[in-house]
Amino acid sequence: MTSHERAVVSFLRRMGGGCPDDGTIYNVDCGIHSGLPRCCILFFVKVWDRWALSVASLRVHGETRQQLLARADVQQKEALLAMDSYREMLGDLRVRYILCPRCVLDRSFVVPRRCSRHLTTRARARVRRQLA
Repeated sequence: MTSHERAVVSFLRRMGGGCPDDGTIYNVDCGIHSGLPRCCILFFVKVWDRWALSVASLRVHGETRQQLLARADVQQKEALLAMDSYREMLGDLRVRYILCPRCVLDRSFVVPRRCSRHLTTRARARVRRQLA
């Protein structure tokens, strides 16, 4: 295993939750490689990504916010409202990644490096085996 693969395994172990899917491995890999704060990577994979998946099926071009909320189930409404609160908290701060709430409040952020190198399918398999 490479040192980067070990870093991904270590992060995922600390995160808990068993063996992650490829999307989670990819997001952790890219976050670490981009130099993002660990707290923001964790917030993204544990919270933001779940919210986004919850509301993804709701998106219809041209609908108002009220129309979306009227059609949403309870979980989707909670996700939409949480994302709205997050954006309000973010205010005029413009960054190229999802900050965790603590970093938003502290106005603490980094300029991410371009993530041009991702774990290969074989490397993701090695990561999964280490977590099994």
